[in-house]
Amino acid sequence: MKIAIYYFSGTGNTELTVKKWQSEAAKFDIDISLFKIEDIKDDSVDVSNYDKVGFAYPIHGFNAPKIVLSFAKKIKKVDKPISTFVIMVSGEYMTINHSSDIKLNSIITT
Repeated sequence: MKIAIYYFSGTGNTELTVKKWQSEAAKFDIDISLFKIEDIKDDSVDVSNYDKVGFAYPIHGFNAPKIVLSFAKKIKKVDKPISTFVIMVSGEYMTINHSSDIKLNSIITT
């Protein structure tokens, strides 16, 4: 299985989290490729070579950071269904943070 995780990490905690995911998945022969969003310069991003695509970010004001939302709009539509998932990193546990992916999901599912 090939998974792409696109991430933004303001302080390094989200990057630490996705690297741990990558390390643990390797134990099960799952290939996770990590992509730092701010390093991607392409106007469009092709995810068709992956079985799953994830987005990881720190929660900013109960939402995904603007850089993540802008990036999601660059992803090319693909012919096959691809599962997506979100990793939300937060310093506190507040249930309102669970809705931080609403805007992101509206972008990637349309």
